[in-house]
Amino acid sequence: MSGKQYVPVSGKEVSGCTFMFATLKIIIVFIGMLVLNRIKVPLSFALMIGGIGLNIWCGKSLEEAMKVFAGSFLRLDFWLLVIITIFVLEIGRFLTEKENSDSLLRAALRWGGKHGVVMSLVLPPALVGLIPMPAGALCSAPMIGQATDNSRWSASIKASVNYWFRHLWEYWWPLYAGVIVAMTQFDMPPSLFFVTQIPFTIVAFLSGYMFIIKPHLQEFSKRIQSDNASEVVAVREILFPIGLIIVATIIFSSFLQVLFPKITVLSGENQRMIGILAGLGTGIIAIVCADYRRAGKLLIFRNMLSKKSIAVILVIMGVKIFQHQLESSAAVIKASEEMAMSNMRVEYIIAFLPFLAGVVTGVAVGF
Repeated sequence: MSGKQYVPVSGKEVSGCTFMFATLKIIIVFIGMLVLNRIKVPLSFALMIGGIGLNIWCGKSLEEAMKVFAGSFLRLDFWLLVIITIFVLEIGRFLTEKENSDSLLRAALRWGGKHGVVMSLVLPPALVGLIPMPAGALCSAPMIGQATDNSRWSASIKASVNYWFRHLWEYWWPLYAGVIVAMTQFDMPPSLFFVTQIPFTIVAFLSGYMFIIKPHLQEFSKRIQSDNASEVVAVREILFPIGLIIVATIIFSSFLQVLFPKITVLSGENQRMIGILAGLGTGIIAIVCADYRRAGKLLIFRNMLSKKSIAVILVIMGVKIFQHQLESSAAVIKASEEMAMSNMRVEYIIAFLPFLAGVVTGVAVGF
């Protein structure tokens, strides 16, 4: 027998998931959640069921898995994400009110010149993408729908445009937790990181234009006439809360790092989420003022009890519960150990592990 090491395929137990099968279990559970959703089980409940099932499959008892489930509702990161989602939904309500979205799209069409149509499609998701917030697609999706209301575009194409151009900045924009983690984990100077990563944003934009937008431009027709002076004022009022959120998030995040560097509950992901929440809260105040100035009344959170809003909040809860169950199962850690011991080339491991973590956690810091 040679000295080469092979990964055993038997059921050897390694403190949690069965050795060599953790990756397969994650994939099977992920497919199972998709199947549940396909047969009309709400995604929020499919995520909760999948998380509990994975934890039990990886060796925990039902009682232990249910303790993790109940414990999710006592965790700070759970409620921070829920409140952030509520704020995001309110920002989306403001941006997608007909008067506001009309002004933004008219400005994009006019100021974009011969590329006005492309700008009207790219600007809403790219603008929202500057703010690293959960459920951000809810802010830009209605504007994409409005920009394409005279086209024959299918829902899948609209969703592709919204997704693709909302994620242009994640390669280097310093508000993203994944960027922050990458720079700290790999001890890379920010300037070198930005210079290395910014070209990916350019490539992503060009790829999105060439493969998503351009093939369908002939199906698109949009012509809007408006007064340029009033347009500038309206767009400025719409964009002010967004700019304020970006600036406030940077300031509050830096402030928290200085003020609470060693308080565990306010460190790491919680600290980043508190910074984002503070920035969003500042933007909400600006939105309340803008609403009152124009309508003479408070419109804040008026759609929060709608069926759509409640469904989104439940999905976010399901995501966090699944994440907590995944952490408890140690499945991703075991999957990485499996690959490290399987004689797989290191390049493949480096490429696959972030992919697997991203698929099952849905967040950039999952790697």
